[in-house]
Amino acid sequence: MRKSVPSFVLLLFCLLQVWIPTSSVQAQTPADAPSPIRLSGNLNLTAEGYGVSGTNPRYPSSIARAILQANVTLFDQIQLPFQLFLSTQQLALQQPFNQFGVSPRFFDGKLTLHAGYFATQFSEFTFGDARILGGGVETDLGNFRVAMLYGEARTALQADTSQNFFGQYRRQTFAAKIGAGEMSGFHIGFNILYAVDDSNSICALPNTPPPSENLAASVVFGFPITERIDVSGEIGASLFSNDLRSPKVEDTNLPVFTLRYSSQLDGAAVLTINTRPLDELTIGLNGRWIGPGYVSLGYVQLQNDLFDLTLSPSLKLLSGNLLLRGSFGLRFNNLRENRLAPSSRTIANLSATAQLSQTVGLDVQYSNYGIRTTPRNDTLRIENVAQSLVLSPRFQFTLFDAPSTVFASYSLQDVDDRSILGGTTNRNVTHTLLASWAQSFQLPLNLATTLLYNQANVGGNSISILSLTETVSYSFLDGKLSTSLTGGVNLINSNGSDTQLTGNLSASYNLGSYGTISLNISANSYNSTTTAPTFREFQGILQYTIGLQ
Repeated sequence: MRKSVPSFVLLLFCLLQVWIPTSSVQAQTPADAPSPIRLSGNLNLTAEGYGVSGTNPRYPSSIARAILQANVTLFDQIQLPFQLFLSTQQLALQQPFNQFGVSPRFFDGKLTLHAGYFATQFSEFTFGDARILGGGVETDLGNFRVAMLYGEARTALQADTSQNFFGQYRRQTFAAKIGAGEMSGFHIGFNILYAVDDSNSICALPNTPPPSENLAASVVFGFPITERIDVSGEIGASLFSNDLRSPKVEDTNLPVFTLRYSSQLDGAAVLTINTRPLDELTIGLNGRWIGPGYVSLGYVQLQNDLFDLTLSPSLKLLSGNLLLRGSFGLRFNNLRENRLAPSSRTIANLSATAQLSQTVGLDVQYSNYGIRTTPRNDTLRIENVAQSLVLSPRFQFTLFDAPSTVFASYSLQDVDDRSILGGTTNRNVTHTLLASWAQSFQLPLNLATTLLYNQANVGGNSISILSLTETVSYSFLDGKLSTSLTGGVNLINSNGSDTQLTGNLSASYNLGSYGTISLNISANSYNSTTTAPTFREFQGILQYTIGLQ
């Protein structure tokens, strides 16, 4: 069923009719006459259509989006940046997609206020990757910094067993920090985080993750030892209750946190030493220890139970034409030997960038990642090594009196599972060869050719893909109208031969001060002689973008 244009899209178009003439009038005012209100930023309106036959659709049949990123300046002193996201598509099991936030800045950025949805970072062990719906304030006076925030870090969602989702509680969060000193010299700061789930915000099921409570605090510091050696780090402690429904611990009273039989206390620390023995040589040493019970609800993805050591040298040679970088690290888990098996990891990365001449360059990268567990029963041992090698030469020259670029790349991915159970059949090796040629002409014409070959051996099965893509770009009307046409063919061999044909047509017209309108049409035809489905799909995207001034 065809959907009508959302009302918010029509509303934003009406707003543009007001903003655009306003900007034209402002352009005629004298340069020395400050405007009481100035609007800057950009507005993006998108409408998408999608259709497919022969298989299940990968996208909704139609989507409309509006993204407004704007900044209002009052009397050249107060800045009110804000973002507005509107969409006909709702994303389940996440925060609402329709989000609004405003973060005005005052006094040349020394004072920032937050309202609505916003994101900020306090420290590595307290608050960083959670998005807040609420309010906050941040001040930066050079040698003195203070910040506070309060709001909802997670929205309450009722369980939906049809989607294998068992619900999540609303989570309220408070965080604050205070710091002093120059960040490039001696500095010290204190951070605190308190987060608690509202156990009454949803109707819980037996499989619903329990509500939790967290209090974390840390001290950050940094100071130079000499002109070529400086030290920085952070020390943190965390109290965490795994289940607010567990009984309280009697005769214990903390000002904020409630001790329960499900509570745990643990610490974390990180220390970084950077040295510059020579102007061309930099060496970094980083150590990180995070206890197995350390939890910060301000960092949803924070990993614990680890001890890391990393050495990172960097060297410039040949007047900067050769840059060598490396990273060598060790990671250990099971710090308190309370798991079935300890594990250790080895991580190494090497890279070299060489500019051999004005026309020839070369990039080389190598990485090695290994993990090993040592359980009491050696039969259950896990050991695997993943290696990666990438060689990328590049050439730039002049052809047909116009710039021409040739780029090639070869990569090797080797994952070797040396575990006793099943290790002999779990080695995966992938070879990838990429070659591309981009040619410009004196006319507004550009050509780009790409050849890609990928060959993978996965569990004893071999899969190869050969792709050829050609793109032709041409501009009209003195560059106002830009067009491109791309065609490609993919040959897939895996217990049979499959063929995929792709095409893409795009056009973009520059309306000057009235923005840019673009259209993108793509088609995909997949013909299969194997178990993969044969299908045809089509997608069209109409987009309008305007800068607000």
